[in-house]
Amino acid sequence: MAANIMTLKSPNLFQYEAEKKSYEFFYPSPHSSARQATAKSSVMNLVTTLIGGGVLLLPYTIARSGIVLGCFMMLLCAMGSSFTLYILVSCSRRSGAQSYEEIAKNAFGKRMQVFTMILLILLIFLAFVGYVILVRDIAGSLASQFIFGRTLSIHEENLVAMTLIGCVTPVLFLQKMNALRYTSVVGLCTVGIFAIGIFYRAIEKISGPTFNSTTIKYVADNVEDPMYALPIVISSFLCHFNVLPVYGELHKPTRHRLKRVVTTTVFSTSIFYMVLGTLGYIYAYEQAQGVQGDILNNFDRDDIIMNIGRCGILTTICSSLPLLILPCRRTLYRLLLVIKESYQRIEENEHKPLLATPIDDTTEKPIPLVPHIILTIVILAMAFYLAFSLPGVAVVWNIMGSTVGILISYVLPSACYIRIRSEKPNSDWRKVGAWVLLTISGSLFLYCSSLAFYKIGLMIFS
Repeated sequence: MAANIMTLKSPNLFQYEAEKKSYEFFYPSPHSSARQATAKSSVMNLVTTLIGGGVLLLPYTIARSGIVLGCFMMLLCAMGSSFTLYILVSCSRRSGAQSYEEIAKNAFGKRMQVFTMILLILLIFLAFVGYVILVRDIAGSLASQFIFGRTLSIHEENLVAMTLIGCVTPVLFLQKMNALRYTSVVGLCTVGIFAIGIFYRAIEKISGPTFNSTTIKYVADNVEDPMYALPIVISSFLCHFNVLPVYGELHKPTRHRLKRVVTTTVFSTSIFYMVLGTLGYIYAYEQAQGVQGDILNNFDRDDIIMNIGRCGILTTICSSLPLLILPCRRTLYRLLLVIKESYQRIEENEHKPLLATPIDDTTEKPIPLVPHIILTIVILAMAFYLAFSLPGVAVVWNIMGSTVGILISYVLPSACYIRIRSEKPNSDWRKVGAWVLLTISGSLFLYCSSLAFYKIGLMIFS
């Protein structure tokens, strides 16, 4: 499978798979000692990036779109994300890019690189802010029930959140994905506690004498509701900012192993989403307040089973925080380097020829200690400020999914693949798929972002 490893002029250019006749770039090289992650640990890291605070909003998406349409939307989003994750790595192997923004640069130039970096930073940072809000809400609820025995003020909930996140701060400073494999295991185990709680209460509801299946919504009766829920579903399948770092640490990085990691990650997650979203909706759809954006708000604070579930999902969210801050910090540091490089070039004599950076020297190096610490502290401080200023996570999540979420998940990967693989025949199924996905996702971006801002406008001016 990985026989006949051959190198050309560059130590990063290989014909790694015998059945493939072309040469491709690998950073680090396929037989580098830095590639220690197994397929299993890679799946765990990506799954933990996916399964986090977003699961709390899945019953709400089912309530807006209906069970059948909602599950179908999740399946379509899973297929789209699986495809774009694969073509992102394909673009990396073909162009020598080591990061998402470098792929954009190789496809469309430096301005697109900077634009993509800004989008990535905004996306990951907003997700991090949303997670901090969820930590505040869930930890505040648990603390008021079990520690203080009274309702906490907003300032006290903020203090509880800061204390809890402070406990996991050492993990937030890690620089390697593979170093987070143990937090990934913790996150995957504890989210099961939350899922079991939802499952138990839903089965209890279905078995009860008052359950009426005829009132369940299977398909939405309008277009606006499912289109409003779609960005939340798209956000739930976002791990594109982590796929290249994960692939860079994968042992024996063949196409087959890549496909297995991506397919296992996305489709196992989609099944989990469908089951959890449906059961959460069935439990809460007949309540007077309806299915809430955060399904935990549909359960009593003294519900013992769901308090155990709250502990589980809180642990999962805390385990996901380092998987968000790591790529955010890396991308922010690379953006600062690009800005610094551009400034230095302006200061140089414009007639002086610029030497191209040798390919073998472009392997990404760890962030120096001082910038690493400063960037981590700045990201945490800004996230705390925004999270404690915003009223809830719903606004953050909807805007994130309908704008940067669609761009990062579908639009940019498809456009970059079409540009980088321009030599492929137009009849190639991957190229056709990229064109189809680009057309559909571009239209969704325009519609969903307009709908999201329209809803926010109504909330502000009503």
